[in-house]
Amino acid sequence: MKGECYRLAAQLAQENPEYRLVHAEVTGEGEIEGIRYGHAFVRFTDEWLTEWVFDPSGPNGMVKMAWEIYFRRGKINPDEIIEYTYEEVIENVLNHLHWGPWDEKALKWHHGE
Repeated sequence: MKGECYRLAAQLAQENPEYRLVHAEVTGEGEIEGIRYGHAFVRFTDEWLTEWVFDPSGPNGMVKMAWEIYFRRGKINPDEIIEYTYEEVIENVLNHLHWGPWDEKALKWHHGE
C-alpha cells in the first residue's frame, strides 16, 4: 500500500486511543533499500510495559514489531520523531483536512528534503 502510511496509521490511532501516532524519517528495506523517506506508524505500550510498533502499511499488511527492533531496522533517530496523542491526531486531521504529515519537519521528510 505505497503512499498510504499516513492515512492508515492515523486511522489506527483514531480507533485506539491508547496508541500514539508517530511520524519519522526511516530508511527503506528491500526494493527501497537505503532510501530515506517520511513515514507514519503507531506506538503502543502493553500491560507488561513492552513498547510495540504497529505499521499498517507494511507490504504484507500489518507489521507488529518491538519498538527497539523497528527503530534499529529503519535507522530511525528517536530524537527526531514526532508523536501525537489521540486528541492531537483528531485535532490535526480536522485542522489540516488530511492525514499528515502536519509538522514542518515531517513535511520535509515527506518531500525528501
